[in-house]
Amino acid sequence: MLKNKRGVSEIIGYVLLIVMVISLSFIVYRWMASYIPKDYDKCPDDVSVFIKDKQCQLGKLLLTLGNNGLFNVEGYYAKATILPDQEVATLSLFENEGEEYVISPLNPGDVVSEILKIAGNDKLTIYSIEIMPVVLDEKTKDPLVCGNAKIKEKIQCEIGDNLLANHDFESWSGTTLSLWSAPLEGTLSQSSDKVNGFSSLQIVKSSGYGYITGQTFNVQPGETYYYEIYMKKNSGTAAWMRIVDADTFVWQSSVSQANSNVWEKFSGSITIPAGVTQIRFELGGSSMTALYDSAVLRKV
Repeated sequence: MLKNKRGVSEIIGYVLLIVMVISLSFIVYRWMASYIPKDYDKCPDDVSVFIKDKQCQLGKLLLTLGNNGLFNVEGYYAKATILPDQEVATLSLFENEGEEYVISPLNPGDVVSEILKIAGNDKLTIYSIEIMPVVLDEKTKDPLVCGNAKIKEKIQCEIGDNLLANHDFESWSGTTLSLWSAPLEGTLSQSSDKVNGFSSLQIVKSSGYGYITGQTFNVQPGETYYYEIYMKKNSGTAAWMRIVDADTFVWQSSVSQANSNVWEKFSGSITIPAGVTQIRFELGGSSMTALYDSAVLRKV
């Protein structure tokens, strides 16, 4: 009897393992499908589009696309590479709820201009763009992704509304936080306690009050900027984020958190006063250990 029970337990274990593997495979498949549209290869050879012009403007990509084929085009997938040597474009340049691709009908000979952007607030550099036209099946009217008509062109362009680089504090070079200034005092490290993504920034300042790390931007008087950040003070007096005149270090705007062990979102806006040509987005605090995540600085 004991051997029979042991045999049944082993069979149940194998069944559970198989179910887990199948479930994981499905999840991976769905994830990959979100990056690369399916190539139907049913499109006629005379389906063709071309990029007439491409320009970077205020953190967005202005794309002018033309139809130089013989068939009507319903729209297109637009993706980009975010590394200089990246072969497969994975970053979607179009995010509208309920739509999988840019719906922009083009008859043969038509030219259309579109403003493409990324979802969310990330600021990224793209190195190439990839366009894959979509046509409608003549019988079913279902959209067909024309993998055989894909085009790709190089471009180096910074896109995204968020002016802060590495705004989610997830890019590090060893123990150094990428694209933020080296800490004047205190220590910077990654924490798995986060609001979004994989990690947050932890700042430890053993004593005193002051600025720890930041980023500097050129501005003009009269411009308005929106800022946002999540903070969580684990111990000590206070954690803060502030915007200062980078030349005189005079405060222009700030938010602080004194509550302990609670993630809180802080936001505000600032209009640049006369005489200020550079601002610095600063993180700091007073004798504390605190976490920071999902920082935003956006021109309104």
